[in-house]
Amino acid sequence: MAEEVGRQHLLFWVQGRPAPQGSKSYKGNQRFVEASKYLPAWRQAIIGAIRQEFARTEDISRFVAPVRLSVTFYIDRPKNPKWPYPATTPDIDKLVRGVCDSITLANAWVDDCLVVELEAFEVWSGADTYPVPGAKIEIWAL
Repeated sequence: MAEEVGRQHLLFWVQGRPAPQGSKSYKGNQRFVEASKYLPAWRQAIIGAIRQEFARTEDISRFVAPVRLSVTFYIDRPKNPKWPYPATTPDIDKLVRGVCDSITLANAWVDDCLVVELEAFEVWSGADTYPVPGAKIEIWAL
């Protein structure tokens, strides 16, 4: 069996409301559901963006070795933000968890355990950054 040759780089943009993954709500009868109602749409937006990039580059290979992940989240700016950065909920670590699991579902890497270097940022969306809420996601093979 031939060894899989992995992808070296992937860059894509996702439009939509970044949603966290990890907080659960108890619904009774031993049932828990994701607390964020926005997660399914966000997950589908990420998967769709990855599939578009695969089609554009005609390369469907995935990462099979350790990677570096960089994510910049563009958060919808309120009318009167308290700070120049979106230091509010959702927590950045839960936003990253939603991204990583979505990348796994899109089959862009074997598993998110391959992430050994990570940088994540939250900034307001707007005219001086990315015009709409979403994320810029970039992955490099190490």
